[in-house]
Amino acid sequence: MQILNIVFMISIATACFSWILPQAFQLRALGLVTAAFLAFYSPLSLGILLGAACLNYFLLHKSKLTFGYNILIAILIQVFLLFYFKIKGVFAITSNAIIIPLGLSYYTFRQIHYAFEVFKRKVPLHTFEEYLVYLFFIPTLIVGPIHRFQDFLRDFRRRRWDSMNASNGLQRCLYGYAKIIIIGNYFLSGRLPIFISGLRETKPWLANYLEMLRVPLNAYFQFAGFSDVAIGLSLLMGFRVMENFNNPFWSENVVQFWQKYHMSLSSWCRDYVFTPLMSITRKAYLSIFLSMFVLSMWHEITLGYFLWGAVQAGGIIVSGRLSYIPNLIPKESKWYFIEKTPKALLVFHFFAASFLLFDIEFSNRWITEILQHIKI
Repeated sequence: MQILNIVFMISIATACFSWILPQAFQLRALGLVTAAFLAFYSPLSLGILLGAACLNYFLLHKSKLTFGYNILIAILIQVFLLFYFKIKGVFAITSNAIIIPLGLSYYTFRQIHYAFEVFKRKVPLHTFEEYLVYLFFIPTLIVGPIHRFQDFLRDFRRRRWDSMNASNGLQRCLYGYAKIIIIGNYFLSGRLPIFISGLRETKPWLANYLEMLRVPLNAYFQFAGFSDVAIGLSLLMGFRVMENFNNPFWSENVVQFWQKYHMSLSSWCRDYVFTPLMSITRKAYLSIFLSMFVLSMWHEITLGYFLWGAVQAGGIIVSGRLSYIPNLIPKESKWYFIEKTPKALLVFHFFAASFLLFDIEFSNRWITEILQHIKI
């Protein structure tokens, strides 16, 4: 939370300077502020980002390697950096151990996206400076979304002061802080755990059930709030970054859920993992499992996350098969919510139950007490 407040204050100041400064300096100001922020809070991250960005741009635009090989090498370097520090983070057990650099997951995936788009020849002509500012864009550096280079470049070249955008940006920031502070920190992290603790002695099964629901809800409201703040700050600077959440818990199936939850990451996996693998192998199930494997490993390289990704992939496959079953009530009908509500509840409980994979002790206690309650 503290780092978000710092980013917010710096971004507000940067937004003001980005409109006041002459146009020739606006681009540099955006990048230099982010570089200064990283130099103070995470010099390692600054070094990795700057070095990887220079190497990536050189391989993709200046290298004499055969086109295709340069793309492959650029992507492999980014993947190596991400896995190296993620694995180091897993085995870090002392305060002096290597930790994951600030924003590593986000700017690594942006650079892989950029490499793929260069390979598909969908990147317009641009300068190295524009590429650096895309990576050194402070509102989305730490918590996303994983916005796309073409959209960023278009917005920069067309950006004009718009009071409506500024108003919407401040509104999104307010909504984001409300989700984080009121719903996430106060209710889901503060008051609800106290209430759940009071149920441990008399109704342990209900306490475990509520805890199972609390964890994914807290993760959602915290992360959705961070995304709202990032989107709002971007609007203040004249940029529209992609949405990250769109009422995911009101989804009819797991496929639709992942089209609405962490949309920048799920769409990244669709475009750069699922689609290429599907075109090569023609095996939908394999492509789905590998896509969810990448999505889960992006969060953390642990057995729990691996199993969580496999469970989500299974849910997507089953949901895809069940989508062939016709609805009892047409979607166009105003009464369709009667059929959609139990579906949405089932999807939410499936997602919430999958979080048990991260805490084996809680999972065992939860299952045991539930079975004891229903006398099995």
